[in-house]
Amino acid sequence: MVIGDKVRMLHGSGEGVVTKISGDQVTVMLIQGIEIPVHRRDLVVVAARQEAAQMQKAGDKGKPMLQPRTPGMLFLKEGIYLAGIPRSPMLVDFSIVNQTDYELFILIYKLSRPVNQFFTSIQLNPKSRIEIPGALPIQETNHLIGLAFQIIKFHPSQGNPAQCIEPRIAFSQIPWQKTKQRIPQMETEGYMIQLDDLATTPDPEMLRQQMMSPNTKQEIQIPKRRIAFREIDLHIEKLEKNSGDLAAAEILSFQIQHFEKAFDKAILDGVEKLIVIHGTGNGILRTEVQKRLSGNSQIKHFKDAQKERFGYGATEIQF
Repeated sequence: MVIGDKVRMLHGSGEGVVTKISGDQVTVMLIQGIEIPVHRRDLVVVAARQEAAQMQKAGDKGKPMLQPRTPGMLFLKEGIYLAGIPRSPMLVDFSIVNQTDYELFILIYKLSRPVNQFFTSIQLNPKSRIEIPGALPIQETNHLIGLAFQIIKFHPSQGNPAQCIEPRIAFSQIPWQKTKQRIPQMETEGYMIQLDDLATTPDPEMLRQQMMSPNTKQEIQIPKRRIAFREIDLHIEKLEKNSGDLAAAEILSFQIQHFEKAFDKAILDGVEKLIVIHGTGNGILRTEVQKRLSGNSQIKHFKDAQKERFGYGATEIQF
């Protein structure tokens, strides 16, 4: 592949001409008249430089191959984005898109059960993108709740890093269908979430030390507690009005799913104490709830809550 070759995107319908090559990063001028950075492995040559020139001359009769962009062409506003291309209804290939003038240093963690885990670290140049290794689900699983990022921005003209941000994504809280759009840099449809719109701001010096350390911590800290108390009621009539036709197994599954979502959200929101009202009944729901709490390092302890009020019908979780 050389400058002047006509290329096509492997993961989309975009075509263009190579205008710059820097290592594995290739700049492509699309037929809409815009330049985008693309990884070399995401391109295939459809015509060499000489052939492309001949095709242009024969097919366009002297007209330039690259036309001005059409009205309504999508452009990303400045920011840092998580872009996802569906591999299947459940699995997505994610990339980080850096639509800023800053170099980015990023740590990525998996929000997981029973503990959060360090996933990968990346360095990203301005106005470029990079793939996150491996496909990930867009719905929470038994072990994966979401993703957390620690991002530090650096500009060569500035002596110190810019403010560090810490966006978090809980898969169950994202309206994925509403985030679907045409992704300009990738010329295909997918999910787009602006990470710096979700961000909090920790100490940048702490993050820089983490990135320079060869032994990056394998756990991300739970945020400082902000909400002292939250209560959820798992009685099926509180969760679903039309539950009369559900079998007992379906009701239990529905209740457990609701509990797990509420538990994950409590962690993300920084709740100090969560009361889970499950009732007494035959004790199956209470057993299933407490089974999921046993050995979970994200909680200090759990116990039967306020026996004078609930009897054995509620569990108190202290984070």
